[in-house]
Amino acid sequence: MRRFIGSLILGALTLCASLTHAIEPGGVFVIGATGQTGSNFIENLPADIGPVTAFVRPTSNRARLESRNVNFAVGDVQDFDSVRRAILDARPKIVFVAVQSRRGEKSPYAAAAQSVVEPAREAGVSQIIWIGQAGSSKDGVVRTFKDINYALFESALEEMSKAEKSLADSGLPLTIIRVGAIIVERGRGAHPPTGKGYLVEDQNAFGPIAYGDLGRLAAGCAGNDDCIGKVFHATDDTLGAEYVRWRCRRFAENPDADCPG
Repeated sequence: MRRFIGSLILGALTLCASLTHAIEPGGVFVIGATGQTGSNFIENLPADIGPVTAFVRPTSNRARLESRNVNFAVGDVQDFDSVRRAILDARPKIVFVAVQSRRGEKSPYAAAAQSVVEPAREAGVSQIIWIGQAGSSKDGVVRTFKDINYALFESALEEMSKAEKSLADSGLPLTIIRVGAIIVERGRGAHPPTGKGYLVEDQNAFGPIAYGDLGRLAAGCAGNDDCIGKVFHATDDTLGAEYVRWRCRRFAENPDADCPG
């Protein structure tokens, strides 16, 4: 059925950011704000959602947010104290989390969820929106998706599943949006939004989505009671050819030679 829907330095930087911007309580707290998903989420938020606080690393590139009316809080999603200080300072109604593994670093998913739960409860947050991955679940890794390279992504899916369990066990109002294939093609960058992406409650669904549509769909769930307690998968039926290329590049030994251009 389709639905529309750690440190003293970090602490000092967080405090400085909050004093500088005088963050008004309420609104949305965005973890992963400088990424493709987070920035598109912010762009699609309704004007009356309230203040938007972007939680960023000290070294984050804020270019995608330059034209956005946002406050900044500085910290590290894997550092509980910096997350707690930032959330309690902002006192948001909604916490949005879209984190991504970085090469050479441990997957941040489980730590991110654990960092968010306690301060979200303390601040009285009314919704957590978590961007997850098809193949993860609160009950462990789901190994039935033919288009997931489990040999490559097993450890990340295990961490993502731990995150979902922490969030589900918290009892906080929760919306999970899982993605299968984010269409980013070599030499072409991120695929532009089609406006055709949608959310489905079928837990076996696995399909393509563009960053812009994922952000739009997630923003549509912000403050939306119909999304509370739901687990969605995001997909777009119009990206068939792009999906074929994406899948080929995930599994081919020589993607440049073996995959369609």
